[in-house]
Amino acid sequence: MSIKTSILVLLLLAVFTGATAQVVNGFVQDRNNVPVPFVSVYVKHTAMQTETDADGRYSLRLDPGDYEIVFDLTGFEQKTVYLFITQSKKDVIKNVWLKKAEELDEVVIKKRRRDPAYEIIAKAVSARKDNDFQFNTCRTEVYIKAKEVISEQEKKKRERAKEEAKKKRQEAKKKKEEARANADPEKVDAQNYDPFKEAKEARVKLANSMNLVETQITRNFQYPNKIKEIKNAYKKYGDDKGLYYLSTTEEDLNWYQGLVSASTLAENPFISPLNATSVLSYKFKLEEQGMDEKNRFVYKIRVTPRKKGNTTVSGHIWITDQLFSIKKIDLSLPKGGLLFYDEFRVQQEYNELDDSTWLITKQEFDYKTRMSKREFKGNTVITYQDFELNVAYPKRYFSNELGIVTKEAYERDSSYWSKLRPKPLTIEEQNIIAIKDSIHAVETSEKYLTRSTGK
Repeated sequence: MSIKTSILVLLLLAVFTGATAQVVNGFVQDRNNVPVPFVSVYVKHTAMQTETDADGRYSLRLDPGDYEIVFDLTGFEQKTVYLFITQSKKDVIKNVWLKKAEELDEVVIKKRRRDPAYEIIAKAVSARKDNDFQFNTCRTEVYIKAKEVISEQEKKKRERAKEEAKKKRQEAKKKKEEARANADPEKVDAQNYDPFKEAKEARVKLANSMNLVETQITRNFQYPNKIKEIKNAYKKYGDDKGLYYLSTTEEDLNWYQGLVSASTLAENPFISPLNATSVLSYKFKLEEQGMDEKNRFVYKIRVTPRKKGNTTVSGHIWITDQLFSIKKIDLSLPKGGLLFYDEFRVQQEYNELDDSTWLITKQEFDYKTRMSKREFKGNTVITYQDFELNVAYPKRYFSNELGIVTKEAYERDSSYWSKLRPKPLTIEEQNIIAIKDSIHAVETSEKYLTRSTGK
């Protein structure tokens, strides 16, 4: 074999035995260098495809060769990148800039005058960083009430169950009475006989027919995401399974953020209506405009996804004129993107303090799912008050310890809760809590404990 032939064979062996897949990655951005998430990235004439993440990053693994890689997202001009991948151990970095499609604005203008909601949203997007960061630290008092909302259908089902249980109790009572009538009076244990046993059992069942949790928290916050809460009071009636947001450390649904992460609700972040590229994901319509207490216009804008997905929300957002800050939120999260719940609605209210600082003062969540072959509906209301801004916290105050529970948290009496609640309980809630409290008072009384222990 000649030397040339030997060299050729060795080169061919190197090509076929040493060829390894190459990693191609980079970021996809718009012309303002803003990351563009959820861009479809695929290789022509192959089955290889991926999607940019929340930061606009993508990654592909390709063998050496020539490729046409396509970057596609509604609202942007499709872009094709040609790459020649050689055999190398280093990653190939390929950043891509997409141009917004001019046709998008032209279609809107041709149909009718552009809805003023788009201009309002654009100004709110420009002002969102200033409106989000208005203070460095904050301390506030938080009251949370989470409860199961029993539907009429579920109430009827439970009523039927109660009637059946009542019949069984009556039958059992009748048998006991007959047995006592036929028994030797001397053998009747009158001391342990409790004529109110059935009534007590009925009261206990009623008390457990609603799941409700109340808690009061002092929330300490340092921008952008450090939290330390002190739980001052906590009361649970029934079971807290399925109830959402029993602690301020669970989530921070901040719609000033371009992408709103909610790991306890969904794997993927939601695209905020105030995202820099929200016009590509949503349609906006100005439905109403009113005046606030300082004679500023407040715009009610409908938010509608351009296409169904797991990351787009729908509902309304209220924007205050001049400041272009959020006044109110009423949004429904996409069913397909939720981990546990089938439906989830978020309502938020913002109010202005004396020093022109805007803060969230109320949140309300309504949610629905299926649990144990029955429909579960929940409602959580969170109110914030007594704000103290720019608190001088000591060093290392915010650590891995997110929460502290005081010794008195589980011992608060009814008078404490009555003064604390920003809104009185409903009649149904009052009845159930009154029964629960009376049962607790009896079971913790000295007479009851002496009798139960025999001491």
